[in-house]
Amino acid sequence: MVPVAASAPEVLAIATFVRERFNEERRAAPDRRVEANIAATEGMDMSKRDRVRLDCPFLEAGKCTVYEVRPIACRGYSSYSVEDCREDFEHSGTGVEGHTNGLRELVFGAIREGLAIACKLASVEHRLLELVRAYKIASEDSTLAETWRSRPGAFETATGESVFPGPWSDELDQEFEEVYRETVNDLERKKGTA
Repeated sequence: MVPVAASAPEVLAIATFVRERFNEERRAAPDRRVEANIAATEGMDMSKRDRVRLDCPFLEAGKCTVYEVRPIACRGYSSYSVEDCREDFEHSGTGVEGHTNGLRELVFGAIREGLAIACKLASVEHRLLELVRAYKIASEDSTLAETWRSRPGAFETATGESVFPGPWSDELDQEFEEVYRETVNDLERKKGTA
């Protein structure tokens, strides 16, 4: 699993979904996988964590157990090539170029940025959170969904430059700009051939 970025509202939606829809036994399975994921990546910065390929803790038998409330990052990313995905998984960190839907990534990126801006304007946690660590925080505090707006440090251990670069970082802005330019160029080329 590539580390997934999510906003506080997304993480809280997942924690609430799991709390309301999963019985105690079913909740224990992703909780164990979350703990294992955190233990396996403890002390690593994002570049190292990106190379550790662990299954998403919300996958069971290859299916997403929180599909209805999956993060925007999961909704927006898709590849046109099973081979590219397999190659990237088997040789992580080697720069395998995946064939993705740039327009889809652009739209979902804009949605994610819009959500971050709305949270910032509302004076609540607006930084991107590392999903697994943030979920652990939210799953252990059943009051967090109601109280997070008044607890600015609630997700502190799931964000920050060493955990996950937040919105408006130079790196994220550059990545977003590159995807935007590539998508616009692709659309212009397609328009010219139509």
